[in-house]
Parts: sequence; structure tokens; C-alpha cells
Amino acid sequence: AGAAALPRAGVRLSRAGGEELQGDPETQNSHYYALVADDGGVAGESAANEGVAAASAVGVADWYSFKKVSDARELLTTEDAEALMAARNKKSYQRWMLKNEGIKAALEDGEGAGAGGGGGGAA
Repeated sequence: AGAAALPRAGVRLSRAGGEELQGDPETQNSHYYALVADDGGVAGESAANEGVAAASAVGVADWYSFKKVSDARELLTTEDAEALMAARNKKSYQRWMLKNEGIKAALEDGEGAGAGGGGGGAA
């Protein structure tokens, strides 16, 4: 009966500075309109409306979500990737140790206060 809708292809754009964006179509559950400024006045327009900005509402048929395209020149060699991972692991370990040292110090402070103050109650 009805023809199945074909998937829309993505859009690729280049911005100033060489940055590329990949746009993938999104499904729409709403109707969107863009307001576009009109260039000039309408023929036969009265002098009373002169200088008033005019705009037209244009329906938006397709909606895209854009993401930056990764550059192939940013690929790392195996050695560079291993060095980067080692540096990340070292930083993670250092944060973990600092966190655990803080917890350990807090526990020791809590135990010291509890042991010293517990004996003077019932004499």
C-alpha cells in the first residue's frame, strides 16, 4: 500500500578554519519554523510601514544533529597510545591514593577520638 520512507543521508559541512561537521538527520515529532528577514518591501506598501522590518516564516523540513568530524591526522601510533594510557593510569592511581589516604586519616582521627574519650563516663 504505502511506500516506505527511505532514510535520509547525512550532511557534511566545512567551517572556517578547516573544521568539518557531520550532520545526521533526526526524527521530528514537531513542526519547526525559521524566521527569515525579508530583503525589501512589498510592492504597493504604504509609506506608514516604511522602515519596519519584515520577516517570513519558512517551514523546516529536515532537522540535523551535528558533531565534529575527527581528523585522521590525530591518530596515534601504538607507542604514543601506550604512553598516553600509562600517564592516565598514573594520574588515576595518584587520585585514588590521595582519596584513600584521606579516608584512612579520617578513620584514624575518629578512632583516636573515640578511644581517648570513652573511659571517663562511669567512675
